[in-house]
Amino acid sequence: MRENRIITVPLNPRTGLFDHDVLRGYLVHRELLRAEPHFFHHDGALQCAVYLESRVLQGAEPPQATANLPPLAHPRGFGSWQAQS
Repeated sequence: MRENRIITVPLNPRTGLFDHDVLRGYLVHRELLRAEPHFFHHDGALQCAVYLESRVLQGAEPPQATANLPPLAHPRGFGSWQAQS
């Protein structure tokens, strides 16, 4: 079964690299079908949101950590653009 997910990966200002451990952990038991990165700034920090299409590898069980990911939190100011219309 094909699944879609968006994972946000922050830029580590100390190293200048994106911390992709969450992304790699999610994909460890999955076949990646499609990935689209989208870069943006939030509170002055560079972020990368990656749209993923994947499916669980045949015979593999996804780790419990990825099966029980918490719901996405809304960033501060989410929806404030609606008030500006």
